[in-house]
Parts: sequence; structure tokens; C-alpha cells
Amino acid sequence: MKIKTKESSASLKEKREDIPQWKPEQEVQLFYALNGRRPVGINRHFQMIFILEEYNRLTGQQVTSDTIWKYLDTLYDMDTLNENEDLPFDNEMKDFTLPVEYQITHQQPESPSKSTNISTPPSSTVTNE
Repeated sequence: MKIKTKESSASLKEKREDIPQWKPEQEVQLFYALNGRRPVGINRHFQMIFILEEYNRLTGQQVTSDTIWKYLDTLYDMDTLNENEDLPFDNEMKDFTLPVEYQITHQQPESPSKSTNISTPPSSTVTNE
């Protein structure tokens, strides 16, 4: 986890100067759009689509996702949040093995005479009258 130092505070200040100042009403609408959504982790870009659509609907403005990303980056350390987000699946490297029901066992093939146990239907006698 990163600890904010004077250098990171200075870079944060520079980031805030790069983007236009947000009005309190815009911030409130952004937080309403963020309700229940977390733009971090592996699905962050999908979540941003929903956040962006909701924000644009609430404000009646057309902002870009880049604007919202930059603003969120001024509020939070998004890189650290992304690093600390748990993956929804196991990401460890391990050898692949088939499940038992799909594994092929190496057995000697049976002789053809034993393996052809085809039963023939009993012969029926048909009489022509």
C-alpha cells in the first residue's frame, strides 16, 4: 500500500490543476452515479460505462469518461485501489489436469474376438402360405 508523502501531495495538487474545477452540484451527481458501482479492479471500465451514462443522465451534460477518471484520480489513489482489488477468480499459475471423468486410462486393448459380443436376434421363421 502506498503512503502519501509530500511528493505525492504535490503531484496530487498538479493533477487537480489540470482539470477544471468541479462544482459541488456536479460532485453530488457524480457520487449518485457512483452509488453501488466500484470503478476499480478488473471490471473498472465496464463500471465506468454505467457511471458515465448515469452521470450524463443526471446532469444533462455530456462529459467523457476521461474527465471522470481524472477527477476520481484527484480524490482517490486509483492505482493503489486497483492493486488492492481482489480478483473474482483464482489467478495462481498451476499445472492443468483434466477432471477424473475426462481422463483416459491407458489399458491394453482387448482381443477382437472378446470385444465383439454382438448378440444376434433370434431367427424368426416365416412361412409363406
